[in-house]
Amino acid sequence: MQIRSKKLSRLVADTIEDQCYKIPWLFQKDGTYSDGGGVKKFPCFTMLLCRENEQTQHYKFFPWQYIDGVSLMSSRKKKRAHVALQLPNPKKHNLPHNIHVDYETPHDVLLYYINDADGDTFFFDDRENVIHRETPEKGKMIIFDGSIPHASSSPSEDFRFILNICYERT
Repeated sequence: MQIRSKKLSRLVADTIEDQCYKIPWLFQKDGTYSDGGGVKKFPCFTMLLCRENEQTQHYKFFPWQYIDGVSLMSSRKKKRAHVALQLPNPKKHNLPHNIHVDYETPHDVLLYYINDADGDTFFFDDRENVIHRETPEKGKMIIFDGSIPHASSSPSEDFRFILNICYERT
């Protein structure tokens, strides 16, 4: 499994974090499956920024040229971008949420960690064994093949902000 990791400048990281305090958050019963999916639920707050060719009003406040440039994804179409806010849950800290892939079609995922948090992102093999963990650090961006099953986890003390972007594979 290959994960590319990059770090955004402090100025850009602060800009993205500031925007997250200004957007209206929507409650979701489960952060993986918007309809609850019939699985164990891990609630969060989220805000869609774009899907396919449609952008929400909040899209324009994020530094997309910088993000796409640093990630080397500027020539790729975004299938979806959204921000998520997970509240602390000490009882479920660092237990993987629902294992999933974002799309069944070929794509790459960029996860950008907006703040420092202790709720790791888990990556799995085909038998759902953990093969890698990534701890959120403000300014860190990771890019990976979207066919790799993964799951978020709850932080224990502070909230966890994340920007998730799915890019079409060309």
